[in-house]
Amino acid sequence: MELNNELEKLLIKNKDNKLAHSNLIITNNIDKCVSELTYVIKNILCSDTFSYECQKCNICHLIDEQSLMNFLIIEPDGMFIKKEQVDNLLDKFKLKPELVSKNIYIIKNAEKLTKFSGNPILKFIEDPLENTIGFLVTNNINAILPTIVSRCQITKVNYEEEQQTNLEIIDLANDFIYNIENNFDEILFFIKDNILIKEYAKQDYIALFNEIFDIYYNILLKKLNQQILDDKYSYLTSIKIAKVKTKLKVITDYLNRLNYNVDINLFLDSFAYEMRC
Repeated sequence: MELNNELEKLLIKNKDNKLAHSNLIITNNIDKCVSELTYVIKNILCSDTFSYECQKCNICHLIDEQSLMNFLIIEPDGMFIKKEQVDNLLDKFKLKPELVSKNIYIIKNAEKLTKFSGNPILKFIEDPLENTIGFLVTNNINAILPTIVSRCQITKVNYEEEQQTNLEIIDLANDFIYNIENNFDEILFFIKDNILIKEYAKQDYIALFNEIFDIYYNILLKKLNQQILDDKYSYLTSIKIAKVKTKLKVITDYLNRLNYNVDINLFLDSFAYEMRC
């Protein structure tokens, strides 16, 4: 497996004993980044003879199965990462590492930490336990508590082959939301002329819905923190917090439905109508 160059640099830092105890990784492909990051962690925790073809040793198997007590991945439970998930991490890592030299955790989609779950992580970062390394992986640094950002070593991991598609999906998500909120009478024409005509693959629809979720989620954070919305979302200034939360639940429901075979035309039409909640 060929690692992204920036992740290779983390391996070099680890060998030189210069790897930070708290690392914030900004990427345009969270799933791919976490997958490659798992190889980095295997390298850290496995023996000096580790290779990318290593699938035989007990440590690597336990990491793959997420059964190693000293390695934990946290990802959103529904719309957010919950405080209970973070508390579980902190309880487990109070113990000294066994079998391996370090305790290591990954927080996937770290932008979905809330105030309640983010504050314990912040304290954990500020007062780290010995032999503990953390990786917070996000595609939106602006949605993470600034105090967390300032205390982490930042690494940017971009996958260039997907950059153009990502930009197109981002623009499409913004246009979709604008039409839902401001031009709903024309939404079915928008779907037909701007989405269905492209014949997107399933993974593109998943990326689109994730981007729509992220936009509304960032609006929710700004509303909760009484911050001014970015200019391009000024038309949502008067939207109520309860309404944003309802929309996020709708998006999560439709994301789950994408795991099954759906008639994408009817699927998008139904989604648009439910988003008028």
